[in-house]
Amino acid sequence: MKVSVYGAQFLLDALSATGQAKAAIGLMTATGMSSWLHMMDHLGATIAAEAWDPSLKPNMTFSHAWGSAPANVVPRHVLGVRITAPGAAEIEVRPRPGGLTRISGRVPTIRGPVSVALDRDGRHRLDVDVPPNTSARIVVELGDDDPRAFHVTGPHSRAPRSTGRDATGRLLTLGPVGSGRTSVIRRRQ
Repeated sequence: MKVSVYGAQFLLDALSATGQAKAAIGLMTATGMSSWLHMMDHLGATIAAEAWDPSLKPNMTFSHAWGSAPANVVPRHVLGVRITAPGAAEIEVRPRPGGLTRISGRVPTIRGPVSVALDRDGRHRLDVDVPPNTSARIVVELGDDDPRAFHVTGPHSRAPRSTGRDATGRLLTLGPVGSGRTSVIRRRQ
């Protein structure tokens, strides 16, 4: 990584926003000297250090939360949960898994947790659990897949749908959907 621990936040955000999630995840899981795994494995750090290595800054400390970019990039970009209205009344869920075939996690909000599970190993399936009193917009990055190959199950199976394109390829957008589980599943071909 050619940026500092501090600059890594902006690099990961930019990569995620421009359809390069695979590169962002690659940087977060890298093992070279300029990596978080180097901090943990070689420095024994349990929190982000001030620099990647003491050879870069001999008087560094191990208490710099601004260097912990993966802790916010994973929920905001990889799982794709973003609050879009005050008090988490509205959210967007747009997973950006890069090259990962499976991801899952829970992101806390003031209204309750948002659960996201994506399985792209074989049949594509995205499950999103929206907390009570929350409205969500779910965006599925389809790549080159036909949006008509996907169906929606759950209490919001008839939610409005639209399609579009961006740097990642085709997008399928659902919503708004309310609380409960919404699943987006690719039909068998």
